[in-house]
Amino acid sequence: GRFELAETTVPLTLHAAGVEAELAASRGSELLGRVEVAAVEIVLPQARPWQARVAGRLRLRPDGLDLHEVEVAGEALAARLGGEVRWREADRVELTGQVRTAAAFARALGYLDAPLDGEVVFDGGFHWAAARGWGVEGSFTSPRVELGGLLLTDAAGEVTVDAEAVAVRVRAAALCDGTVAGSLRFDYPQTDTPTRIDLTLTGVDLEQLLASREIELGAPLDARLTGAVELAWQLADLRTLAGRIDLAAAPGGRPGAVAAAGPVTFTVANGRLHARRLALAGDGFELAAEGEYDVVTERGGFDYLAVVERLRPFTLLLPVEREPAPLWLPVAGGGTIEGRLDLGATVTSELRLALEALRAPGFTAARAGGTLQMTPDGIAWLELTAEGAEGETLRLSGQVPFAEEEPFSLAVTAAGWPYAGLAPWLPVELPLDGPVSGEVALSGSLEAPRGSASVELRPALAAGIAAEALTASLAFTPERLDLDRLVLTTPAGELRAEGTLDLATDALAIRFEAPALALGLPPLDPFGDAGLHGGLDLQGRLTGTLDHPELAATLTATALSVGGEPLAVPLAPELALDWHDDRLAVSGALCGLIGVSGGGPLTLDDADLDLRLDVPDLPALAAALGGGDTLALTGSAGARLAVHGALAGETPLTARLVADRAAVGLAGRELTLIEPAVVELDAAGVRIASLYLGEPASDSELFATGTVTPGDEGRLDLRVQARLAAALLVDVIPGLTASGDLELLAAVRGTLERPRLSGQAELSGGRFRFREFPHTFERARAMILLDPDRIVVDSFTAELAGGRLRGGGNVRLDTAEPEYSFQLAAEEVGLRYPPGWLLRTNADLTLVSQPQGRTLRGTVTLARAFYLRDFPADLGQLLVRVLERQRLEAAATDEALAGTALQVTLSAPHALRIRNNVADLRGGADLTIRGTLAQPAIFGRIEAEPGGKIVYAGTDYELERARVTLANPARIEPVIDLDARTKVDQYELHLRLAGTLERLDVSFTSDPPLPSLDVFGLLAVGEVLPTEGAGPVGPGSDATQASSFGAEAILYNQAAAIVSSRVQGLFGLDKLRIDPLTTSRNVVSSARVTVGKRLSRDVYVTYTLDPASTEQQQVQLEWQINPGLVLVLTQNGEESYAADLRWQRRF
Repeated sequence: GRFELAETTVPLTLHAAGVEAELAASRGSELLGRVEVAAVEIVLPQARPWQARVAGRLRLRPDGLDLHEVEVAGEALAARLGGEVRWREADRVELTGQVRTAAAFARALGYLDAPLDGEVVFDGGFHWAAARGWGVEGSFTSPRVELGGLLLTDAAGEVTVDAEAVAVRVRAAALCDGTVAGSLRFDYPQTDTPTRIDLTLTGVDLEQLLASREIELGAPLDARLTGAVELAWQLADLRTLAGRIDLAAAPGGRPGAVAAAGPVTFTVANGRLHARRLALAGDGFELAAEGEYDVVTERGGFDYLAVVERLRPFTLLLPVEREPAPLWLPVAGGGTIEGRLDLGATVTSELRLALEALRAPGFTAARAGGTLQMTPDGIAWLELTAEGAEGETLRLSGQVPFAEEEPFSLAVTAAGWPYAGLAPWLPVELPLDGPVSGEVALSGSLEAPRGSASVELRPALAAGIAAEALTASLAFTPERLDLDRLVLTTPAGELRAEGTLDLATDALAIRFEAPALALGLPPLDPFGDAGLHGGLDLQGRLTGTLDHPELAATLTATALSVGGEPLAVPLAPELALDWHDDRLAVSGALCGLIGVSGGGPLTLDDADLDLRLDVPDLPALAAALGGGDTLALTGSAGARLAVHGALAGETPLTARLVADRAAVGLAGRELTLIEPAVVELDAAGVRIASLYLGEPASDSELFATGTVTPGDEGRLDLRVQARLAAALLVDVIPGLTASGDLELLAAVRGTLERPRLSGQAELSGGRFRFREFPHTFERARAMILLDPDRIVVDSFTAELAGGRLRGGGNVRLDTAEPEYSFQLAAEEVGLRYPPGWLLRTNADLTLVSQPQGRTLRGTVTLARAFYLRDFPADLGQLLVRVLERQRLEAAATDEALAGTALQVTLSAPHALRIRNNVADLRGGADLTIRGTLAQPAIFGRIEAEPGGKIVYAGTDYELERARVTLANPARIEPVIDLDARTKVDQYELHLRLAGTLERLDVSFTSDPPLPSLDVFGLLAVGEVLPTEGAGPVGPGSDATQASSFGAEAILYNQAAAIVSSRVQGLFGLDKLRIDPLTTSRNVVSSARVTVGKRLSRDVYVTYTLDPASTEQQQVQLEWQINPGLVLVLTQNGEESYAADLRWQRRF
C-alpha cells in the first residue's frame, strides 16, 4: 500500500510474520507489555525487500504510545530506539537512539551498485509534528568505509534528512594518507534527484589514489594532492555530471620515491572530464598532458609530452618486473617522449621517442629514436633506431611482451655495433668482443626464444685472442643450435668450425681445424719477430655433452726457425690431446721444445690431472722465446704439474707445480735449485711455497715465499731473502767488472702494478770497474732501507783513485711519478780521466727530480788539473783544425741528457797545468755550468799565468797574457784574448789573438818593424825572405820570382813541420827545418836542412847541412849566459870559426 505522513505519501509494502504481543493493564487506562515480530519485510520505494526482526517494550496510553528499548536487527543494520507518539492534543512523534549499520546497507536496498564496505554509527533522532513536518538529525562516525575502491577512515560528520533533501557534512576523513572534508546533498523528492558534492582534499597520496583505480606503478611516486572537487549531477544520469576538479600535486618528502609536482585541473561537463591543466614536474622530467575522459562510457584519451633529463626516474614508474631487469628498459638517458594514452577496456599508449645517452641492460646508445605502442601486456609493436658515439647503428622492430611466456618477435640489424650491446639477447654466453655488423631475427617467447643470426665482427676479440675478423652464421630453437659456419681470421691464419648443439640433451658435435697457422704472426707471436717461426696445424672434434664434453685434437709444428735459421728441436713436434670417458690424456711435445705427458680424470665437475713437463734443451727454448741471440744458455729442467678441482663446479680448481730439476748455465754461471721449487695455484691466488736458488761457484742464493692474490690489481704478499754476488751484475751491465756481496731481506706487498717494499739491502766489499773508466771503485759499502713509500740510501762509501766517495739519498714511491734526491761528495779523488788529464778533485753534488726532469747542482773544486800528453800535431796544425768550418749536423738527443738541468760551479784556482810538445802553461779556471747535459751552457773565465810557453813551427813563444771568457748563454762560445812574444834571428815578434773562434783576429808585429810578408817569412823559415831590389812586377820579373821563392820557402817549412813532428819523437830532436836554396835567378836548386838539440837548459846546438855542397855545413852552439846575454860559437864548412856575443836590453 502506501504510507502517509502529513502531506507526504510514500509507496510502502510491509509484511509481518510471527507477531507476538503481551499487554497487561496498568494504572488507569494504560496498558504495559512487549511486542516481538520475528520477521518484518519492508519494501521501500525503488528498493529491494529488506527483512528485520523487531522487539521492544511499550506503554499504551489514551493519548499516545511510549516505546522503550526497541531493537531492530536486519541485514547490515542494527538499531536501538526509544521515544513517544502523541495523538490527542498535539500530533507528534519523537524517536531517539543509535543506529549501527554497515555501509553495504545501501547496496542491500539496491540504491547503490558500487562496491561499498565498512561500518557507520548514527546517533540522533526522528521527529514529526503536524505543524512543522518531519526530519532526521544526528551525527555519524565510521572507522572505515570503502566505496568503489576508495578507503575512508576515521570519518565523522552530521546527517540531516527532511522532506526536501538528504544532506551529509563530512567534518574530516582520512583518504589515501591525506584528509578529505566537505558535503554531499541529495534532493530526493525530485524525480531526477539532483546531487551535489563539494570536497576539499589535503595531502592525498596520488600513488594510492591511482592504485584504487587499479592503475599500478613500477616504483613509489611521491606526489600529494591538495585542492577542491565540485561536482553536480542527476543521480540517475551521469551524463549530467558537471563541475570542476582543481588540485595541485607536491612532493611529500618520501625517501626513495620518484617526486612529482604540478597542477592537476579538470573541467567537467556532460559527463566528460577535460584536462585543462595537467603538468607534473619530477626528478629530472617534466610531463604535460591534455585530453578528456567520458565517465559514462569509461573511455577517453590524453596526449602528453615528457621532457626528460634523467630517464631512470621516469621509467621506474612503468609497471614491469624488474628482477631480472628487462633488457629493453632504459635506466639512464634523456630527451623527449611524446605520445597518447588511451583509456578504455584496456590502457594503451603510443610513444614517439627522441632520446640521447641511452643506457639499458641490453644496449647503450648515444642517440635513439622511433615509435612504439605499450599496453598492459607489453610492447605491442616498436620501430627504434639507435646510434652509437662513433656512428654505429642498431635497428630494432617487433613486439615484446612483459610476460616471459608470451610470444615475441624482434628483428635486429646492426652496423658496427659493439658486441657487448647484443650479447645479453643471445641464448648462450660467448667470449667475444668487437664491432658487429649483420642481422639477428628473434621469435618464440622470452623464456624459450628461437632465431637466426648472420654476423661479422671486424676486428674481433675471441676468448682473449685479437683477430682481424670473426664471421658466423647460426640458427637456434629452444631445442637446438646449428652453427653453420664460423671463421676466425688472424694474421697467423684461419680457424674454422661448424657443428651443432642439442639444447635439449646438451649433445655437442663440432668439428674445427686451423691448417697452416704461421708461428711468429699474431696471435702466435708472444715474443715478436725474435721468437719462433714456422707452421702449426690444428685438427680436432668436440663431442659429448656440455656436462661431459669429449675432445680429440692434434697440434703439429712444421719448418721451425728462429731469425731465418732452421731450429733443431730435441723432440718430435706433435702434441696429442684425447679427452673421453671423463679422462684426459696428453702426450708429445709442444713445438718439439717442451715434453708433456700424463693426464687423469677430467670432467667439468672434477679434475685430477698429473702431468710431467720436461725441457731437455734450454738453449733451444731460449731461442724460441726470442733470447737465442743474447743469452748464452745451457742446461735442462723438469717439473710435475698436478691439477685438482672442478672446471665448472663448486669445488675450486687448484694446481701444484713442483720443479724437481733445473740446471741452468747463464753467461758462464750455473744456477741450480737447492731444493724443489713448489708453486700452488687456486682461486685465492698463487702461493710460492718454496723457491730456493743458488750458484754453486759462489755464496749467492735466493729464497722466496708468499702469495699473489688475483683480481684487477693483483695483491702481493711475498718475502724474499737473498745473498747475491755482485758479479751477477756483470750480466746485466755491459762492460762492468764487479765483486762483493749484496744481502737482501724484504717483504713485497701492494699490487703487481704498484708493489710496496719493506726491508733493507746491504752491499759490502764491493769492487767495481767499468771498461772505459781507468779507475776502480774499491771497498764500496751501502745500506739501503726499503719502505712502502720510499727507498732510502742511508749511506754509501767507496774509495776511488786515492780518494773517498760518500753519498746517500732517497726515492719517494707514493707520488704519481717517483721523486728522488741523491747526494755525492768526493774528497781528494785523483783521476786519470778524461784521457791525458791528471785531476785531483773535491766535489759536492746533488741530483734532484723535477716535474719535467731532474737537476744536477753543486760544486766541483780541482786542486790539480794537469794535461801532459803530447799532441800529434803542432800548434799551427791545431789552429787550422780549430778554425776550419765544420758541417753542422743535428744529433739525436738522449732524453736523460736533455731532461737533466745543470747548476754546477767548477773552480780550479791555480790548478791548471799543461805541459807537452805545444805548450808549457799554468793557470786557473772559474766556471759556472748551466743548461742541460745535452746542451750545456758554460759561463766564466779560464786564465793562464804570464811566462808560460807555446811552440809554433819550432819556435817558442813566451806568453804575456792569455784569457778565455765564456759569456754566451745560447751556446759554448769562448772569447780568446792572447798576447805572446818570441825572438827569431835578430827580431822580436809579437803574436796577438782576439775574438771568438769563428771571428778570430790574428795579428803579428816585429821589433824592429818589418813588412807583414817578412814577418811571415821569419815565422815560416826563420829569416827574412830575400829580395833583389824593387822592380816591375810581372811574369818573369824579379819581384814575382822573389814572391814565388817566399811561398816555396813557406811550403817547405810547413812540410818540414809535419816531418819534424814525426822525427822529433823518433830521434829525440828538438828542431828540424828545411830551407830552400836558390840560384841567382831565385830558382830553387836545393834545400838546406837544419836540426837542433837542447843539451841543457842554457845550451842549444844547431847543425846545418846543404846536401848539394860539402862546404855548406855549419855547427852552431848557443850559450845563454843570462837572460840578456848570449854567446854564439860557429864552425863553418871551410874550417873557419866565429864567436858572437849578443847583448839585449829593453827600453
